[in-house]
Amino acid sequence: MKKILLISSPTIAAKILVKRTKHACNKNTRVGEAFMCDITILPKNEAKEHITSYDALILPPSLRYLLGKTEQINMPEGMPVAVIDSKMYGDLDGDGVLSLIEGLFD
Repeated sequence: MKKILLISSPTIAAKILVKRTKHACNKNTRVGEAFMCDITILPKNEAKEHITSYDALILPPSLRYLLGKTEQINMPEGMPVAVIDSKMYGDLDGDGVLSLIEGLFD
C-alpha cells in the first residue's frame, strides 16, 4: 500500500476529494487491479514534520509554487510529486486523482 500525502488545509472540498479517491482505489482493488493507497491531508506546517513517512506527495493547484521550494516542506530527494489539475480538483474527480497518483509509480 502506498502512503500519499496531500498538502492542503483540511477543507470540506479536500476531504471529499480524498474520500472519492479512496473510493476509486477500493473500487479498482475489488475488480482485481493491484494498486492500493492511503491518502492523508496535512497542512503545510505539519507536513514538514511527517513528510518522510510518505511514498508520494500531491499538491492542490493553489500550492503549485511548492514544486520549486521543496526545502520549505523538507521533501526528500527523489520523492514523487504531482500537482492536481485545477479542473480535476474543482470537479472533485477521485478517479482522475487516482490516475495521477498511479502515474507517479509507473
